[in-house]
Amino acid sequence: MDVRGRVNSIETLGALDGPGIRTVIFLQGCPFTCGYCHNPDTWDENGGTEYSASELFKKILRYVPYYKKHGGVTLSGGEPLWQTDFAAEIFRLCKEKGINTTLDTSAAIFNKKVKNVLSYTDLIIADVKALDRGHFKEICGGSFNVFKKFLNYCREVGKRVWFRQVIIGSVNDTPSNILAIKDLAAAYNNVEKIELLAYHTDGLGKWQALGREYPLRKAQAPIEQTMVDLRNLL
Repeated sequence: MDVRGRVNSIETLGALDGPGIRTVIFLQGCPFTCGYCHNPDTWDENGGTEYSASELFKKILRYVPYYKKHGGVTLSGGEPLWQTDFAAEIFRLCKEKGINTTLDTSAAIFNKKVKNVLSYTDLIIADVKALDRGHFKEICGGSFNVFKKFLNYCREVGKRVWFRQVIIGSVNDTPSNILAIKDLAAAYNNVEKIELLAYHTDGLGKWQALGREYPLRKAQAPIEQTMVDLRNLL
C-alpha cells in the first residue's frame, strides 16, 4: 500500500537546510506551538496537500541532477516526525536511489516509528529550543526529556547531528546560552556543527492570516554584531 501524507510546500533548490542543493519538503503537523514559528500554517495536520509517497518521490527525482555529491532531500515542517510512516517511506525510497537524506526536526517525538525513520536518515538537524526543562516547556510546550532521549539514541546509533538554535534579542542572545549549547554538543561526539539563526518576523503575516495573536510581537531581532560575537564563541 502506498503511504499517504500531507505536504505544506516544497522548496526545489534549497541551500539552507542541510549540505549542498536540496529538495526541502515541509510536512504538515506539529505538536509544538513555538512563539517564534515562521510556519504556523504547518501546525494543522489536516492542512496542505495530500500526496502518496510515490507521487512525491516522482517530484524528488526531477531534481536529482542538481544534488551532485553533497545535496539531497530534507524533510522539515512543522514537525516531520508527526507523520512518521510517510517520512520513513520517502526516505526509504531516497536511500534505494542513493539520495542523501536530512531530517530537520525539533526531536519532539521519540518512539519505535521514529527509530524507523532514523534508520533511513543520513543527517539530523536538531532544533535546540532551550537548554533546561522549564525554559523548553515555556518556549514550545514540549518535553526536554524527549529531546534528550532522541539525542541519546542518535549518539548510540552513530547518526550525524547538527544543532540549530534561533537567537532572539533579550531572550537567549547571551554568551552563557551559547556556551551552554557548546557544552551540550561536547557531550555528543556525533554533533558536527552548531548553527545560530537570527530571529525574524517574516512569518508574522501567516499568524495574522490564521487569526492568531503573535506572542513575540515585542521581541527584537539580534543585531548583526551580536550574531557575529555569539558565533565566535563557538
